[in-house]
Amino acid sequence: MTTAIEKNKLVDARSIRTLFFICWITYVATYLGRLNFNASMGEMMISDHFGKSQLGLVAAAFFFVYGIGQFMSGILGDRLSPKLLVFLGLSLSSALNLAMGISSTYEMMVILWSLNGLAQSLTWSPMAKLIVDRLPNKLSLRALAILTTTVPAGTLITYLMDSYLIDYSGWRMVFYMAAYLMLPAAVVWYIVISKLEHKADSGGSTEHSPVLAPSGPPLIHHTSLYTLFAVSGLLFIGMGALLHGILKDGIMTWIPTYLAEGYNTDSSLAIRLTMILPVINLAGVYLAGVLNRKVCRNELVTAAFLFVVTVLALLVLIGYGQKSLPLTLLMLGIVTSAMLGVNAMLVSFVPVYFRESGRVSTVSGLLNSVTYVGSAFSSYGIGAVTERLGWGITRLSWCVLALAGAVICMIASGRWRTFTRKL
Repeated sequence: MTTAIEKNKLVDARSIRTLFFICWITYVATYLGRLNFNASMGEMMISDHFGKSQLGLVAAAFFFVYGIGQFMSGILGDRLSPKLLVFLGLSLSSALNLAMGISSTYEMMVILWSLNGLAQSLTWSPMAKLIVDRLPNKLSLRALAILTTTVPAGTLITYLMDSYLIDYSGWRMVFYMAAYLMLPAAVVWYIVISKLEHKADSGGSTEHSPVLAPSGPPLIHHTSLYTLFAVSGLLFIGMGALLHGILKDGIMTWIPTYLAEGYNTDSSLAIRLTMILPVINLAGVYLAGVLNRKVCRNELVTAAFLFVVTVLALLVLIGYGQKSLPLTLLMLGIVTSAMLGVNAMLVSFVPVYFRESGRVSTVSGLLNSVTYVGSAFSSYGIGAVTERLGWGITRLSWCVLALAGAVICMIASGRWRTFTRKL
């Protein structure tokens, strides 16, 4: 059995904690300049008379470009400095949020917010690559699992901040504040990561990761992405990621509007009600990890189970949601928690298995890309369908998509089990 030399790893506990902490803070900061548009949509419709389909198009432009950019940044992350890519992404996003606060037409917002999607796409895949490169192998998967908590944490912080800013200063201040906070975060990221990389290169350990014997999957650097697709079942995994993206971001984008219209709440109250969901999501992300580690022991089986949970919660929402706001919030909390669990399985955990092939960032970028292409379709599609057919048909379509996701993940689970057992 041969060995492949990886980059020097951080060895002391303090440096490892520092790397995780700066990654967690930095990625939370990206949500300030991403979810702020979702939080502001209701107020923008009221104060500036934007239409649902117009704002849905702005959100869709972000997700579509973000998805395409994820694939590009995944490839770049395996070739260029992850530290520099994340810094550029956060800095550019800060500037574009500032420009969004100044803009006054939805056409201009489409352009600016799609460019923001490109800037934000430079963060996750390179960051995942950095973690795999600089943390011991046993810790990298755990770190990526814990980093999934940035989604509910970033949502909670963004929605809390934005609800008060909208109350006291209007929706434009939401974008100004995001720009103000993200730029220092980018600078701190660059400084801290530079110090940690220097420490690892000067005094860290070099791990030798076993490369599989010829009887296993051909996981070597020159293996084509097509071969990895065939061996691991990445095509089906990508289809599951696409469907979960439609549900995860499509639903989260429209929840404040859904609550405001369905229960006659004002914009800021709808945002504050939405803040209940990230609290539920934190527990959901943790339980998804435990479920995969202790029970399913297969990321695709776990994802399929979580899709089924989503179907059941949506059926309750369809049948009884209109009668009770607390029940609606609980079911939406279960749905978004399950989708974050699927996100952890398909987007965070799956790419780590491609470490030996040197494709962690590429696979991460690919799966993120298809996820956010799905998000783009749903962000616009939900607004357009709701305008024409109402929320009832929209909820039913969510249920059908979740069922399809469960079927696809179960189909892929057998090949994925074979692939991972050979590693």
